[in-house]
Amino acid sequence: MQQRISTFFQYGQMMFIVWAFFSFCSCKRKETLPPKKLPMTTSFVRANFHAHTTKDDIHDDGQDTPLQLHTLLKQRGVQFSLHSVHSIFNLSASAKEQFQRQKEKELNFHIQGITVSLGEELTVQKGPHYRKKHEILGTSFPGNLNHVTLLGIHSFVPNEVSLSEACQKAHDQEGVCIINHPGPGPMMWEEGLWESPQHRHFVDAIEVYNGMAMAGFGKHFEARYLEATAFSGLGMKVAATASADTHGPRSLENSRHRLGKLEAWAERMGQIPPMPKRPRAELDAWTFVASQSAEEKEIVKALQERKTIAAYGMGDLTLEYPNLGKVISTNKVSLQIQLSKPVDKIQLYKEGTLLQTFEHTDQAFFEETIKTKAAYVFIATLGSSRLTTSAVWYTP
Repeated sequence: MQQRISTFFQYGQMMFIVWAFFSFCSCKRKETLPPKKLPMTTSFVRANFHAHTTKDDIHDDGQDTPLQLHTLLKQRGVQFSLHSVHSIFNLSASAKEQFQRQKEKELNFHIQGITVSLGEELTVQKGPHYRKKHEILGTSFPGNLNHVTLLGIHSFVPNEVSLSEACQKAHDQEGVCIINHPGPGPMMWEEGLWESPQHRHFVDAIEVYNGMAMAGFGKHFEARYLEATAFSGLGMKVAATASADTHGPRSLENSRHRLGKLEAWAERMGQIPPMPKRPRAELDAWTFVASQSAEEKEIVKALQERKTIAAYGMGDLTLEYPNLGKVISTNKVSLQIQLSKPVDKIQLYKEGTLLQTFEHTDQAFFEETIKTKAAYVFIATLGSSRLTTSAVWYTP
């Protein structure tokens, strides 16, 4: 009899443990179920911060005229267009006056449906790891391009000042600076320069998708943005951006031909994608800017607040992401992103490491309690199209 009671007691204990286990699991599942879909209430402006034109009052190296550039971008759905003139081609003493004349000319275009402005793609002072050219498999490639977009400026910044000085000059004019094609590598930044402690905390944004690099070579800079924004990485509070970097109708062909004899081999081996069939595919890169207005001051303000999402090829997508770019002082992490259409994957990164994948869905929801600081970034993919949100930083 005593043995039966003992066995019954042990059985009861086991059933209680099983019940407690499943009750706990079911409770956890209930907590992580996504809430209702978010209403699309945020107004986003599609913006381009990086493009080049033919010589006008100021020198540049593109093939479209400034009017053609802004008109073409407007036709592709862009609502704010910046002509980022190269500083390297404007070294004369009259560069400041030429910049002023060009800015006034472009501000007077008055193209319906798009706000246009003139900024600068500044070549900054070389660092210790600058390379004039690269040799890869016996083929010579161009050297490093240490380029930063200056947006919101009203006065030309001279070529080859240091990165920190360039950004400070933009800030003094109530503008921002964006690291273009962050690299490192040929036609990208030299290794370790913008990341260095004396420069990185002056930076406002990083170009995650460069239209030329994406369309021509399938190259993105998501990993650089994840590294930059992680507390355990570079610890930068910067916005994510995307821009075309177009130089005209033959931009992609000209860039691909720089590969020389390696082009056919690289395409055959899957190292680069086939040439896009759609014309001017580099224009598929733009930045979603959370702003009620496409006026330059409002775009700059949104970038300063990191209310941006970098996108390539996402077409007519719209989205909602309430905590975009915020620094939140709590240990209770709560993240939800809502897209206007399903995508292949939405991936959530924590401190630069993949945390969770949501497949074939139009939304993602995640909650957890943390003990240490963490940065979170969503990356969504749909075929070859991609988007990266600006980070959300939690500090318990």
